[in-house]
Amino acid sequence: MEKCAFNFFNVFKCMVSIRSLVLGLTPQAGKTVLLIKAILSLGAGVDHILSDPDLPEDLPIVRLVDPKLTHEMCFHALHWVLHFHSDHFLYMKQQMDKKWQQQGSIQPEDRTVGIMGLGNIGRGIGDSLVNQGFRVLGWGANQKSSLGDIQHFFGDEQLGDFLEKTDILINVLPLTESTTNILRKQELQRLPRGAFIINMGRGGIVNEADLLSLLDEGHITAAAIDVFEEEPLRQLVVDQQLMMYKHDGFWQPMDTSREYQLLNSLYESGEAPWVR
Repeated sequence: MEKCAFNFFNVFKCMVSIRSLVLGLTPQAGKTVLLIKAILSLGAGVDHILSDPDLPEDLPIVRLVDPKLTHEMCFHALHWVLHFHSDHFLYMKQQMDKKWQQQGSIQPEDRTVGIMGLGNIGRGIGDSLVNQGFRVLGWGANQKSSLGDIQHFFGDEQLGDFLEKTDILINVLPLTESTTNILRKQELQRLPRGAFIINMGRGGIVNEADLLSLLDEGHITAAAIDVFEEEPLRQLVVDQQLMMYKHDGFWQPMDTSREYQLLNSLYESGEAPWVR
């Protein structure tokens, strides 16, 4: 692999070479040689890596924790919790309808936020909401030793109790075989009528057809989603109940020489979206 000087653009060139090594590609046709010992993943979740059919079975995958990513995800979750908690979504709709009707207020201590997924991001979101005075519950596949002021539920047998106590549900679960389609109509109906859903984990965890049905029925009041099983799922934007927002990031495969040349040309033209 070529030696890369350390600057932001050369990181991309290094990644092109690293990608080739991960897949065991060599200039000799028909030969594969694995030259690396592990994959370090900085993004949330590893389903995009595990789904690669060429991934060697015995190659370790290491999850790196980025405090900045956790911080930004906490801000994102807090924004939507306050959006629903303060009835801002209703005032936005009233403004469009040229109406004014003051809504009643609920104190944070009387509102329960449930978080599915208690890794670094889920725990950070929970702690930030506790600091704002909300009651916070957490659910995960396995029992946790200590979560401070977050009441913990775990396992399939406790999922129903967790949902029944949750007014605002936040999903930050990774997509795995056990979490795929884990929130179907029978689970979502366990939420109190008038509940809200914030899905910032992965598409495929919340059954989208069942969510749409419960939005139409009014059992779920509103939802904020930036991940879909098939993006974008426009029919979920019904009567301004579902808030959709653009994931403003840059992604480009670097598997071929053509894609390598594309990244070079973007950088040389001054239009590279990763240089701002």
